[in-house]
Amino acid sequence: MAELTFKRRPGRRRKKGISFNPNKEFLDNAKKEFMKNGGKVTKIPPVDSELTTYIKPYRSPAAIDLSILD
Repeated sequence: MAELTFKRRPGRRRKKGISFNPNKEFLDNAKKEFMKNGGKVTKIPPVDSELTTYIKPYRSPAAIDLSILD
C-alpha cells in the first residue's frame, strides 16, 4: 500500500508589521498639529490607583476575580 505524503503548498508568509515607537519630538509635533487644527486637550484628574486599596476588602485573588466577573 502506498504511503500518503502531504506536500506543503507554497504560500506567502505574513510580513511582520513595522513597529511604532514615537520619540518626544514626534509627540510634541503631533500635539501642536492637533491643537492647531482645533483640538482640545483636557487633563484627567489623578485617581487613587493603589492596588492595595482595591484588594483589601476582598482578601483573596479569587474573590477579586468573582467581583470583576459579576
